[in-house]
Amino acid sequence: MDGMGTDIFVATGLDVGDAVLLDTSAIIAFLEGSAGARAAMNAVIDAGGSGMLKLRASALVWTETLRSPPSAETALAYRRFLADSTRIVIVPVDVAIAYAAAGMLAALDHRSGQEKTGLKPEYARQSGATPFFADAIHLATAVVGRCKAVLTNDEAWKKAAPANLRVIILDELAATFSL
Repeated sequence: MDGMGTDIFVATGLDVGDAVLLDTSAIIAFLEGSAGARAAMNAVIDAGGSGMLKLRASALVWTETLRSPPSAETALAYRRFLADSTRIVIVPVDVAIAYAAAGMLAALDHRSGQEKTGLKPEYARQSGATPFFADAIHLATAVVGRCKAVLTNDEAWKKAAPANLRVIILDELAATFSL
C-alpha cells in the first residue's frame, strides 16, 4: 500500500478488505465531478481494483446514472464503468434487500420522515415520486451486504444510516487529497 492507496485508508479509517457501497452520487462525481472528487474516487477505485477494498453498488445505479446523463459520451462512460466487474460488484435487488429497505421505510412517519432519517432525495421533491425509496434500497444493499461504509455525497445519509455503517462524504474525502 503506497501512494494514494495508503492515503485512502488513512483518510477513511477503513481497513484492507473492507466492503464499501458506492452511492450513485459518488459514481456521478467520479465521471462528472470536480478534480478533487475525481482524485478521491480514483483512490477508492484503485483500492477496489487492487483488491484492497471490496466495492459494491446497488443495481439501482444503472437506473440513476443513465436516467439523464449530460451526453451520449457520458452515458457510455457510465455503462463501461458499471460493467467493469474488476472494479465494482453490482448487487441485484433481491428479497433480502427489498425486505430490509421495507423495514427502513416502515420505520418512517410519512409526515416527518425527513426529519427522522434525512432520506429525501432531490428527485423525489421534483418529480413527486415516493421519497426515500432509492436511498433505502442503497442503504439496505450496504447492510445486507455487510459493508463497513457507504461513500456518498448526500449529507443526509449521516443521520439515515444504521449506527454500524460508516458514512463517508465524498466532498469531505476529496478535501483530504492534494492535487
